[in-house]
Amino acid sequence: MTLYDYQQDLVTQGFEILKEKKLLLLSLEMRVGKTPISLTLANMYKAKSVLFVTKKKVVDGGEVTDTYIKLG
Repeated sequence: MTLYDYQQDLVTQGFEILKEKKLLLLSLEMRVGKTPISLTLANMYKAKSVLFVTKKKVVDGGEVTDTYIKLG
C-alpha cells in the first residue's frame, strides 16, 4: 500500500513510540488515513493481532461486521 508523505511521517514517528512503549494510540482527524497507517505499523511491528476501535455508526453504514485482514 502506498502512503502519502504525511502518513509515512506518522508511521515513522509512531513506530519509534511503539518500539519504546509497546503501545500506540492514533487519535487523528477523520479522513487522515488511520487505517492504512495502523496496518503499516502493525506489519512493521510484526503484530499478530490488531484492535481497531471506532464508533458503531462509522462501520458499514451502522452495522458492525466481522472483518479480518491478514497481515504480512
